[in-house]
Amino acid sequence: MYRVFIFIAFVFGSGCDPGEFNGELKATGDSFGNWTLKNGNCYSGNREEFFGLTAHGPEGSRTGLTLVKDQLRGWTAVIQNPSSCTDSGACTSLALSKNNCKIFNADVEYTGTTYNDVREVEGSLQLKCRLADSTLVGHLRFVDCH
Repeated sequence: MYRVFIFIAFVFGSGCDPGEFNGELKATGDSFGNWTLKNGNCYSGNREEFFGLTAHGPEGSRTGLTLVKDQLRGWTAVIQNPSSCTDSGACTSLALSKNNCKIFNADVEYTGTTYNDVREVEGSLQLKCRLADSTLVGHLRFVDCH
């Protein structure tokens, strides 16, 4: 009985922890707000049936992004503006692509690992974007997102 319990805890416990990202994405100006996204958790887009991932800053920071690949348009980064969030949790987001940015390098790949039917991904995102009065610059590396 003891061996079975350890096996079950290992199998189900290892799939519950989110992946992580490191690096920094820094926003300044009115359109993006003034904030920094760094060193948080990431999750495979496979959870919501899209190819890509989502990433969130530390609990309570309200910073986050979704990186999704569309077959026709390619990569889009949807950036959540934490300064726009209401008490109910609704936030304004901006969708950015190569058309909006001087540098937009996105790369996400399946790792070959699956946790509870969710395909794990890893990758990176490098952005240098400007919208009228705002800039968004940085590089993030995503590891073990499931």
